[in-house]
Amino acid sequence: MKRFVVFIALTLIGFNAEAKITDHNKLLSAQLLEFQQAMEETFALRQAAVSFFEKIQYTPVLSGDNMVILGQGMDDNLRLQHALMIYQQSYQAWVRNTQNVKQLERLTRIKGVLIALNASLALYDNYALAVYLYEKNPRLNAILNTGDQSFDRKRSELFKSGVGFHSSVNRQKIRQAITFIDANETFIREMADDDELAYLYTLMQMSPSLYVLKDRANFLKNLHSDFTFYLRQIVNYSTLGGKDTVNFISMVFGNTVGIVQTRKGKLYNQPEIEAYLKTHLKPLDILLEKTPFRLTDKLIPGHFGHAAIWLGTKTELIELGIWDHPDIRPYHPQIEDGRMIVEALRSGVKINSLADFMNIDDLAVIRHNHLSATMTREYILRTARQIGKSYDFNFDVEEQERIVCSEIAYVVFTDLNWPTQKTLGRHTISPDNIVQKVFMDNPKLSLTAFFHDGEIVDIEPKQRLADLTGL
Repeated sequence: MKRFVVFIALTLIGFNAEAKITDHNKLLSAQLLEFQQAMEETFALRQAAVSFFEKIQYTPVLSGDNMVILGQGMDDNLRLQHALMIYQQSYQAWVRNTQNVKQLERLTRIKGVLIALNASLALYDNYALAVYLYEKNPRLNAILNTGDQSFDRKRSELFKSGVGFHSSVNRQKIRQAITFIDANETFIREMADDDELAYLYTLMQMSPSLYVLKDRANFLKNLHSDFTFYLRQIVNYSTLGGKDTVNFISMVFGNTVGIVQTRKGKLYNQPEIEAYLKTHLKPLDILLEKTPFRLTDKLIPGHFGHAAIWLGTKTELIELGIWDHPDIRPYHPQIEDGRMIVEALRSGVKINSLADFMNIDDLAVIRHNHLSATMTREYILRTARQIGKSYDFNFDVEEQERIVCSEIAYVVFTDLNWPTQKTLGRHTISPDNIVQKVFMDNPKLSLTAFFHDGEIVDIEPKQRLADLTGL
């Protein structure tokens, strides 16, 4: 509900001639945080929708559990569709040179137009890359268009979700926004150090729909064509011309779920570094990483963008007497396979390998040096209990059922009084908040290894960490 209060406030002020420019700037920055969360959830839902379709498309009879997942997924899709439409409507008018809009600072106006454009493109991408899978399947189409009282879903909702995709008017509005952004491209590049602008511009460039709708020749030729032309173009663009479902699904797990990266991490595929870390790491070490080449790194406050916990090897867990504990036993195969990093991703809390984790540029290893054997066992089991939780798109440390990456440390190390930040009424913890504990008086946490820009920092690593984090 708080999200929509911000929407309404911004929409009202957006057309108020008496509104101060600072009001626009402040409200836009606040809404941008909410918009980023909505986009993160959109990417995760898109990925889950494609995965679930792959699982059930040839199932003879859907189970009760499948029906619940299908209904909940549709409900989540409609909720996010509504949220994106409000973002779209809040800023769409900023493309036009009205008297009120002319009062806006150029940077603020561009950010607003980019929010509206990205919301529009996300709606197109969601439909073409995920929703259409269900719509073109006769059985799933019938189920989702029937309605479901338990989800308060009316009839024909799946059909209605594609109405905007059919609209030539919507395509014209998107084209106007694209033209506006293209006209300001030089200014955008000059402002490359603005993280908010960089995030929004990169997000726009990730959309497969952008390049289809940007094609002026096809746009003018097919302005009033059937929507299937655009659908076919978007899917073909995304799959590089391929039509089979396997290629399609593989594509969705790439740039369309928002994990586009411009290159590999500088610590990726470095056997010597991985070998060093495997001998250096101890159970419950906190791993902080930075990936400046990924979109998700743009708006995370501070230097580091992600946190994880090293669970420990089989030998270490045996020595601690918890290898056969019920909280550890389900993960025996993964641990024996070298997967010992517990981290919260969009798809939920997973246990992954060091090799997969090392697609990064920077790595800080933070260790709690004041744990008794009893506390170590308790904290390892608590870490294992986080596996399987859903991702917390609201970044709220008081949320129990869902969790974000840095919240794992917050939940596990309960003997520490963690610094948090209050954002839009919620208390959050960032990876850099974890680093703060290293620099406090009589710290319980210490830096045991630090890699920056792909290289180990062996001369005054703590001072280098302080310089990079501003602590």
